[in-house]
Amino acid sequence: MTNVAVNTYTHSVTYVADNILKSLKDIIRLSGLDPSEFVGDWETHMRGVQTWLNTGDLETVKLEIYDPKTDALIFRWDIDISYGWSGGDGNFWTDTKQLRYAIRKAGLAPSEARYRFLVHTKPGRPDVIGWSKASGRSTDGKEKVASVRRLHRTSLPIPYAKGVYAAKPLIPILGGLLTFESEWGPALGPSFEKALTVDVGDGRLDIGCVASRGHFFLDQTAASYTFVNENKPATAFLFKLISQLQFSGTVPMIDVEAYGQWLTK
Repeated sequence: MTNVAVNTYTHSVTYVADNILKSLKDIIRLSGLDPSEFVGDWETHMRGVQTWLNTGDLETVKLEIYDPKTDALIFRWDIDISYGWSGGDGNFWTDTKQLRYAIRKAGLAPSEARYRFLVHTKPGRPDVIGWSKASGRSTDGKEKVASVRRLHRTSLPIPYAKGVYAAKPLIPILGGLLTFESEWGPALGPSFEKALTVDVGDGRLDIGCVASRGHFFLDQTAASYTFVNENKPATAFLFKLISQLQFSGTVPMIDVEAYGQWLTK
């Protein structure tokens, strides 16, 4: 009976490890990228995933798709590993159906994009030949906000029946965050507030919502953040966002020819 359990367990580990890698290969291919580099390292990938599945140390496998010129993250696909036990037999399952839907929704990656395979394990997991420690690329929303604020924007004088209005000053870009849950504890506590105040420049977040907890916004007058915990966070966040956008008024007139110049570049 013990031998059967061990054999079943080992088969499950091998089966799931192989299917995880096949799923990642499909993600690369369906994202419009060449999976040959990933396939070339298949043995090393398999050795790590299989070992850490077998020890129960594997928590998440990740595939980063990034821009090699800026090293900025474009997409990241995560597969969380769940361990199920029934008697002495081990079995493993991973939900890739939702992941495949997300691939179609995200669309193709830029042709120049590259990818990298990472895993997240428990502390103290055994070392595996061919694997070393690495840090994932940042998914910090503040970096994305900063990149948008640094974009070149235009505003032209506005002609009307009796003359021309002066060009409207560019509207400040609001940086926001909307998520269902937060890993901070508490979600809208002092640690989170400290993280928000690290960058009050281009990466500044003006408003945000943790839908299961509450929402927050930057009080420009007091130069500090206000955190609100309520029963309907998403609705409160929406009302606050609309109220802030109302002060933006009419959008500036776009310089279409400035966009046209890029057609020849």
